[in-house]
Amino acid sequence: MPIVDLEMVFERLSVFPIRTFEEGDVVLSDGSRTGRLLFLVQGAVDVVKDQWHIARVAEPGAVFGDMAALRSQPHAADILAVRRSSFVVVDDAASCLKTEPLIALYVAVVQSSRLDGANRQLIAARCQLSAKGERHRMCVAALDRIGGALRETIPAITSPSIVTTKSPAASRLPEQAVDVTLGGPAALMQLVEIACLLQTSDAVCETIQEVTGAVGNAPHVSQVSYRFAVNRVVVPMINEAINCLYDGLAAPEELDAMLALGAAPPIGPLALADRIGLDIVLDILDTLYQATDDPRYQPSPLLRQLVHAGSLGLKTGQGFHTYNH
Repeated sequence: MPIVDLEMVFERLSVFPIRTFEEGDVVLSDGSRTGRLLFLVQGAVDVVKDQWHIARVAEPGAVFGDMAALRSQPHAADILAVRRSSFVVVDDAASCLKTEPLIALYVAVVQSSRLDGANRQLIAARCQLSAKGERHRMCVAALDRIGGALRETIPAITSPSIVTTKSPAASRLPEQAVDVTLGGPAALMQLVEIACLLQTSDAVCETIQEVTGAVGNAPHVSQVSYRFAVNRVVVPMINEAINCLYDGLAAPEELDAMLALGAAPPIGPLALADRIGLDIVLDILDTLYQATDDPRYQPSPLLRQLVHAGSLGLKTGQGFHTYNH
C-alpha cells in the first residue's frame, strides 16, 4: 500500500489553480527562479539539460520544481511540454511545503523514488563495467563518485515537520500522525529523527523508517516533543556559542575551531548555524522558549540582530562567516 494516496494529494491541491501548456511551451526554464511547484495532471513533458534529453515524464502526479524550492536554488533543467499538458501550479512552493504536511510527505516520497531509481541504474552500470575488466576501472570510479554525490544531495529538511500532529489529516487519522525531520546539513549528518505519538501505529513508524533508510539516512525513533530531541540539545549549544561571540570571547573562526575539537560536532556550532540557517535556528529557539519558559532557550540578541538584518548564513552568503556562492 502506498505511503501517500495520490487522490488525497490532489484533493489537498484542489485549492490551487490549474494551468495548461501547449506543445512546445516552456513549463520551467533552466536557471530561472520561479518559486513554483508543479504537479502534472495530464500530458507529457521532456526534461532537458544543456540540450541533452534526460527524461520524458507523463505520469500523473509527477512533481517539478521541488528541488529548487527545497534548496532555495534556481531550476536545474528545462521542462518542455511535448503535448498539451496541465499542471496544478503552487506559486509559493516554500510556504506550501511548510503548511501542507501531506503534500510535503508526497514530495519526499517522490524524491526518494527518484534517488532509489538513480542508485539502481548506477549499480547496474557499475556491475556491467566491472565485468569488462581493468580497462574500465576509470568509468567505475566515476560512477562511484556520482553515487557518493547522490547521497550528499538529499535536501536538508527541518521543522515544520513532514506530518505534524496539528495537521487536519492527523486529526482524522491519529494512528498515522508522526513528526519527521532530516538532520541538516544533509552532507554532514545522516540522522532522521522520527517522533511518534502514543497513538501512532507501529506500521506507520516502520514504513517511515523504511522510506528514510532507503535514501541512505539513519532513522531513529523518539517521542513527540517541541522541535525534536536533537534540536533541543544542539540548538542551545549553538546559541551559547553565539553568546560567547557576542561577549567578545573569541573570533568566529577560533570559536568554531575550539568547539569542533572540544565538543566534537562535524563542524563548529557557528558554521553549523550558518548552514542550518540563522532564521531557522531563531525560530526553533523562540518555539522552545515560549513552550518551556526556560532561559537556556532564550535567543542571543546577536542572533536576532543578524536575522533582522537578513544575514541568514550560507543561503544568503553572510552569517557568522562569509560565503562565496
